[in-house]
Amino acid sequence: MLEDSKGKELDVLSGSGIPDLSDVVWSPTEENFAFAADVADDKDDGRGLYAYSIKERKRRLIVSGSTLAPEWSADGRFLICLKTSTPASEKLRDAVRRNHGTIIVLHAHSGFKPVLTAGKLAGYPTPSPTGTKIAFMELLQDEYGDFDNHSLQVTDIATGRIQKLLTNRREPLYIWAGDNTVAATTYDKYAVPTLSLVSLPDGTERQLVTARDFAGLEPLAYLSEQTRIIYKAAERLSDIEAEELWAVEAGRQPLRLFPQAGRGRS
Repeated sequence: MLEDSKGKELDVLSGSGIPDLSDVVWSPTEENFAFAADVADDKDDGRGLYAYSIKERKRRLIVSGSTLAPEWSADGRFLICLKTSTPASEKLRDAVRRNHGTIIVLHAHSGFKPVLTAGKLAGYPTPSPTGTKIAFMELLQDEYGDFDNHSLQVTDIATGRIQKLLTNRREPLYIWAGDNTVAATTYDKYAVPTLSLVSLPDGTERQLVTARDFAGLEPLAYLSEQTRIIYKAAERLSDIEAEELWAVEAGRQPLRLFPQAGRGRS
């Protein structure tokens, strides 16, 4: 059963008619929702990403083949997904190939026409707050020919221009911190994590936290009013991973939010 945000029934879909249904995401405007499925009938020919129109009460195949991580822009104009199992991704081992491919951006107001493709071995596409840009990871070959370098990149939907922000041997974790800044975690050769703000206009990095006592720093959220980054710090104690919740603002010392008791860190 389909319901809108107020609980009003919109339609009923038979589960038997949509096998292997997954990755269901509602449009912010509640005009459509997208889902991955494997449908083979007189209308559609198999696995792909589908869009369902609430007004028309019908579905349509918008991206054929295996897809991953569909996400809408905040205004509902664009639907972004990752098409996996592309010719380029065949070079990767199975576990990696399932999560990497080509980013496809579809315009919901133009019949889900593709307006942009980006990356060959991309992963984890994330739209900016205004939906004008997409941040993503791209796997790059290292000096030995292995795909072990991770490049954080941003593409502009209108122009298709791609900007490389940083490259690291370990996979950077990132979130948007406004529409022109990305908060990202990188690691030095000793696996010491650093959380930084990366400016899109000039590509400069401003370090917020370097934590030798922690195995990882994961940015979780950006609070625009306080220009504050909420992040998770993880420390491995033998086979147990202890986690703490922190907040930091540029130019200030980090503040531990949880747990509040115990010795402080910096």
